[in-house]
Amino acid sequence: MADYPLGGLVQTDTDFGSVALFGVEFQTEVYTPSASDALDPAGLILGRITTTNKLVPYVKGGSLGAEVPVAILAAAVQADVTPSDVNIRVIRSGQVRLDKISTLAVDTIDGVERDKLQQVGILARLVTVIDKFDNS
Repeated sequence: MADYPLGGLVQTDTDFGSVALFGVEFQTEVYTPSASDALDPAGLILGRITTTNKLVPYVKGGSLGAEVPVAILAAAVQADVTPSDVNIRVIRSGQVRLDKISTLAVDTIDGVERDKLQQVGILARLVTVIDKFDNS
């Protein structure tokens, strides 16, 4: 979100677009937040730890299952000061906005991640929003 001065007024460029696009299947899962008192954003790619079967943030080049994307966080999750497992809604399949998905490491979502997501039924699509002003 950015503010742009407009004749003494402030116009705020706000994107209310969702991560989900079309044909999305949601599911409730057990999730281990990334860190204490952290905000894990909607669109965060998630992996599954094979020994515990819990979802965690995807880690490119990780291990124990976190390196295999299996879902996308449907809504932001705010962890408590002492993080513990929480039930969350995730996107398990369908089409999502490429510009809305992310990793905690802020890596570029490349063809490798897109292919891995597609293998589990999640299609990341490049979307052009044409109902907003281009303030650049």
